[in-house]
Amino acid sequence: MESSENQSANLSLFAGTDLEPESETAERKQSWNEDCLKVLAAFANTRGGTLWIGVHDDGHTVGWSGDGRAQEAISCQISDTLQCLPIGMTLQTRDSLPVLVIRMARAASPVAIRGRYYRRLGNSTREIPDGELPRFLLERTGQNWDELPSDFGLDAVAEKTVADFRILARERLPDLSPSDTTALVLDKLQLTLSDTRLNRAGLLLFGQNPQRLVRSAYVQIGRFGDETTILDEKPATGNLFVQLEQTMQAIRGYVFVRYDIPKTAAGRSSLEDLQRHEVWEFPYDAVREAVLNALVHRDYTSVGRVQIRVYNDRLVISNPGSLPESLTISDLFKEHNSFPRNPAIAQTIYYTQLIEKWGTGTIRMRNACRAEGAADPEFEARPNEFVVTLRKSRILQKPSAPILTSEDRQILVWASSQASFTVSECLEALHLTRRRARYLIQRLVQKGLLTPQGENRQRRYHS
Repeated sequence: MESSENQSANLSLFAGTDLEPESETAERKQSWNEDCLKVLAAFANTRGGTLWIGVHDDGHTVGWSGDGRAQEAISCQISDTLQCLPIGMTLQTRDSLPVLVIRMARAASPVAIRGRYYRRLGNSTREIPDGELPRFLLERTGQNWDELPSDFGLDAVAEKTVADFRILARERLPDLSPSDTTALVLDKLQLTLSDTRLNRAGLLLFGQNPQRLVRSAYVQIGRFGDETTILDEKPATGNLFVQLEQTMQAIRGYVFVRYDIPKTAAGRSSLEDLQRHEVWEFPYDAVREAVLNALVHRDYTSVGRVQIRVYNDRLVISNPGSLPESLTISDLFKEHNSFPRNPAIAQTIYYTQLIEKWGTGTIRMRNACRAEGAADPEFEARPNEFVVTLRKSRILQKPSAPILTSEDRQILVWASSQASFTVSECLEALHLTRRRARYLIQRLVQKGLLTPQGENRQRRYHS
């Protein structure tokens, strides 16, 4: 139990005795009741605060009728229920009526009331939802989720990811030696425990299948026709490096890209030709930065997953976990302090140079958008979610060549090797669903890149 002596350092926060407007640190109650305990618990879990008993919500005094024994009973009830003591409890006179003033400091550890946790949000007391409770308890006890141990050892590591990491990190981690074993590399990164088990960051970064620990640790990417029409969707799984690669490939397949499409002497395009002069319709660097931000800073205690929605006019990336309380949306457009939710993950990704400098990722998103004539990224901090919306680049507003997705190119390259083909032949060769194959083929017909022959089931196509 915390004593008032242990909390005396916080007394200066509550030096004033004047009645304050209701806020995160101030509350008024007409009489003592169960709700008062919830308010005090919320103060202890947030930034501390002052509770006035005998004052109406509108500020007029109704008075407190208790005597010294009633005051002592309240003190005992607070102590027994919350397992902590207020830093002050005084009887004051306001408008010629007695008012009981109780001051509570922020507690060093989480405070519960009958197994439930509360915190202040503005001038209200809110119970912490089950989905947010693990993160709250970790933060209040000074622990980081990604540094906690997992039940997986070195046999769960993807050796290829470690090998790739060595190459990416050699500039910022010059003490990594080619002769270092995987165990030594992970030890230098502080991603293993003394018994060689991986911590959670180690498993997410280098594991073969980290979804065994966190089922929601993956990315869902979808192509939408409108808010409710899903044209196609793909998951990106594996460790975070693999998820980054798979996610960017999936997005690449859903966005329009400008290509020069030269013809060979035979009148057909080669795969090498189709991969030249690639320009994304959304600023590539901003997209990659937003995806990295979602993977590194998401709340892994949440059952939610990173979601990426590709629409005709925008690309929306959302991840579980809102902004730290010390940051505002306006802070994101200027250099700001970094408060990584997962510091071990963030530090390891930094070594790879995928992150240039902590606290500048959102600025790089903005600069990448402006460099390609796109609108600034839009950031939205919801209670349990952070959302980035990217708009199209103006570079592709007046394309001088056909705009193709990677799936379009895949079909065109395959079609160039066929005299003609049906939808069934295409879907079987390229492993597409019938709905997706029909959609893509029809789109290429509309672009004038495929020509249909025949009617209905007899219809064939050629390039």
